[in-house]
Amino acid sequence: MLLGAEERFNGGSGVGIDDYLRTLSVPTADRVKAQFQKAIAAVRAIDGPLDQAMTARPLVVGQALDECRTLEILLKVEVASTLGVTLTFKSADGD
Repeated sequence: MLLGAEERFNGGSGVGIDDYLRTLSVPTADRVKAQFQKAIAAVRAIDGPLDQAMTARPLVVGQALDECRTLEILLKVEVASTLGVTLTFKSADGD
């Protein structure tokens, strides 16, 4: 999922959110790019089934969780602010 999110953010082989973000704030765009790479590397470091890694390598799983949370916060707060958008959630079906 992270690779897909990164590809969508980067626009695949075309123009993406990253290109627009870079016109607004190069440092923010660079931080997002770096954090995607950190999160992807941390998830890859789990190297095996998650249920087994949680007991055999809890620090590696924790590191992956931390890197993914950092990416999530960066996207929700800094990127949204830089783009001038507000993220909201409204459930119409009672979820």
